[in-house]
Amino acid sequence: MMMSLPPFSSARRCMYLTAALFVMIAVIWPVKNSHAQSLNFAEEENEQDAAEEMSFFDLCLSMPEPGLEEDTNYEYCACMDAHMSALEQKRADESKIGSRFFDTSQPEPEETITEREMLAEVHTPCLSITARDKLYTSCYLDPRLSRMNGDDKDSMCLCYASQMEIYIDQEAYTMLAPILLDETQRYHRDLLKMLDRLMPYRNKKETLLESCYTAYSEKKN
Repeated sequence: MMMSLPPFSSARRCMYLTAALFVMIAVIWPVKNSHAQSLNFAEEENEQDAAEEMSFFDLCLSMPEPGLEEDTNYEYCACMDAHMSALEQKRADESKIGSRFFDTSQPEPEETITEREMLAEVHTPCLSITARDKLYTSCYLDPRLSRMNGDDKDSMCLCYASQMEIYIDQEAYTMLAPILLDETQRYHRDLLKMLDRLMPYRNKKETLLESCYTAYSEKKN
């Protein structure tokens, strides 16, 4: 019979949420507010205190990325909350295994979540959700499509964004995790910018855009 793992202590959960907070600030606020870099120490302490009182899900909802629809942000936060819980479970399992080999009379060492790990294991698996809206917008504003009327462009860009969402959902982790989790590799907090540096991703974007444009053209003829 398998034993269930004990729940995380409130102190440990606060530690995880605090780590998550600062990663989310680093990922979201530079996009949301150009003054994010000027956060002073007192403001950071206030944010840390707030994190200790909030669930990860609520913390995520309180810091929406600009331009996201409310339902998209909810879906994104629910996804990240699930992956955050999985990361916590992984740490609990590792701690349980480690306790078999170390003196359990000694205090358990503190664990931290690095920014790289947070981006790889929590943000990347949910990237397709926010990418959908961003890629639709970039498609709609593409100057190459300026001659299309609004309704036609809307249909074509919905085609493109939905297909890119599927592709990112299937491939983003495979492409990004090896970079994010390798301390010798440079990375970007904006994961879509990271993807744009990869040739297979850029090629796929162009292929799908052309495919949707072709489908639109054939319908018009």
